Amino acid sequence: MLAACGKDNNPGGSGDESSGSGDTSGGSAETTATTTMSTTTVSTTMADSSTGDDASGSSTDGSGSTTGTPASCGDGVVDEGEACDDANRVQGDGCNNDCVESGSVRWELLFDAPAGASDCGHDVAANAAGTIAVSGEAANADQSSYDIVVLSIAPDGTVTWSDVYDSISNMESGGGSTDRAYGVAIEDDDEIIVAGHEFLDNVDAENVWVRKYDDAGGTVWTRTGPDTHTGRGYGVSVSDAGDVFVVGTHGLYAFVTKYNTNGVEYWTQERKGTDGCNGCDLFWRARPTDDGGVIVSGSYDNMDADAAIVRMDGDGNDVWDDVIDSNMDNDGFGGITAIGEDTLVIGSFAGGAQPDELYNYDPDGNVNWTLSDPVPMTGYTVDVVGTADGGFTVLNHGYDDALGYVGTVTRFDADGAILWQRSLPVPDIMVYQELRAIAVDGDGNFAVTGCRTGDSGDDSDVYVLSLAP
Repeated sequence: MLAACGKDNNPGGSGDESSGSGDTSGGSAETTATTTMSTTTVSTTMADSSTGDDASGSSTDGSGSTTGTPASCGDGVVDEGEACDDANRVQGDGCNNDCVESGSVRWELLFDAPAGASDCGHDVAANAAGTIAVSGEAANADQSSYDIVVLSIAPDGTVTWSDVYDSISNMESGGGSTDRAYGVAIEDDDEIIVAGHEFLDNVDAENVWVRKYDDAGGTVWTRTGPDTHTGRGYGVSVSDAGDVFVVGTHGLYAFVTKYNTNGVEYWTQERKGTDGCNGCDLFWRARPTDDGGVIVSGSYDNMDADAAIVRMDGDGNDVWDDVIDSNMDNDGFGGITAIGEDTLVIGSFAGGAQPDELYNYDPDGNVNWTLSDPVPMTGYTVDVVGTADGGFTVLNHGYDDALGYVGTVTRFDADGAILWQRSLPVPDIMVYQELRAIAVDGDGNFAVTGCRTGDSGDDSDVYVLSLAP
């Protein structure tokens, strides 16, 4: 199923958990941030463990197994209380070791920020214990400005804390002040790092914004204003050693910044293409490497946008890079993950006019294999995550004329064969839904985030759901 492919020699530009806390030295002055649990609307719906359908009162433990697995599970006969029984006790093969179907919805969550306007999750992360972190945006009541929203969610779908951060900037000439978070990472001690941007009046521009929260939602450190740069933070990742990598755009340059666990900057590296389109050179996502370095993915503006991937060592020096051009506009690499020592990255070409592709790179930057249009007829491939068995799982977002907006989660084994697929349609065709990111915890449960509107279609909430392995 996986097609071999040689490395594209087109010249280009030049996870992961650990505990740690830090002081606030070197940070800029804090502006108002409000913790909003007392005024937000949170609705968590558990799933019936025997069927995967919504039902109140059911529960699961942290491993994704139900607390009442039938004794007959594994005998090859689907008995009462079992959704499936494939005569084995293997997780993630379509029927799990608790006789629950792989990919079943364990719980789903709708989070409505205090203003009650358009809210959305942009990224999700999960740690070994199953705590989930979500970053995104929350609109004010008239939807003229946006604030950063961050959620910490317990393994059972309970929101343990939330934060809505507003830079308190004046209105921009083109609309509202824009504060948004696009990237999130979580450590094993439940501390959360978020990357995005805030609008600052003193520079009259968006500035890269990075914040680390403790396990109760308190601020450990923030880097913004004079500590960062005009631009946007799009992705963040944290290594086993506690190093934090933030990627995004400085306008005319894609950038990578490496911090230690206390928020002290080691270095910043910038890369760009041959042209000077503002905001066109960017890194979207990153994953740390065992040598203290990082692999980043995004796009360069080379007359038109080309997909770019770069591996840097612990000092920020390029180890290898690859740039891929479809000879059409709007090429880019998006979601990125590790499969053992290899790197898997999503390629989107010609703005989606050509099929998405998955590229698997070895540690030296050679392409092991490519997979074109990995899940046909399901829309865009928006994110990918590696699994403990050496396989991977992809998230797609699409539209079906009969069903409306549909998300699709597909799990592949290490050979590229599909183990299972879960369709996530909207409850009503008038409802808008967009799923944007996927993560996996230590027990193999998947967390997905995005946004979903109500039946009226004029407002959206942050949407989070948990799926069985």
